[in-house]
Amino acid sequence: MVLRGRHTAERGSVAPSLQHAASAQYDVIDLGVFTPVAINRRREIAGQVTIGGSQHTAVWSGGVLRDLGTLPPKDGARPGYAAVVTGINRRGQIVGYESFDWPFEDVRAFLWEDGVLRDIGRSARWVGITARRR
Repeated sequence: MVLRGRHTAERGSVAPSLQHAASAQYDVIDLGVFTPVAINRRREIAGQVTIGGSQHTAVWSGGVLRDLGTLPPKDGARPGYAAVVTGINRRGQIVGYESFDWPFEDVRAFLWEDGVLRDIGRSARWVGITARRR
C-alpha cells in the first residue's frame, strides 16, 4: 500500500496539531502482493513479489508494477528461490541479494540497472546503494 498526499501550512505557522490531521488528503493504492522495501526521490519503489514459487525483484513506478525477475539459474539449477531487495538510488539502480539454495546458503548479490539484473558475485548482503553505485 502506498500513501500519497500533501499537507500545506502557511509560512511562519507552527506545525499542525493532531486535531488538524484530518485536513491532509491521501490516495491509498493497493499494491497487491508486492512487498515494498526502498523508495528513491523519483518515487520509484523497489521490493519483492512472489511469482511461481520464487520471490522476484520488482519495482513500482508511475502506477505500474514491473517484475524484474531473478538471476539466471546457476549450473542448470532452478531459478532463484528468493530475491531480497535492499536499496534503490536516485538513478533507479536496485541492489540486493538472492539465494539459490534454501536456507540462504549460497547467497549472491545483484544489481539491476539499464534493464538488466546482473549477478555481482558472492558478497556480504548489500544494504544500500548511492547515486554513484557504491
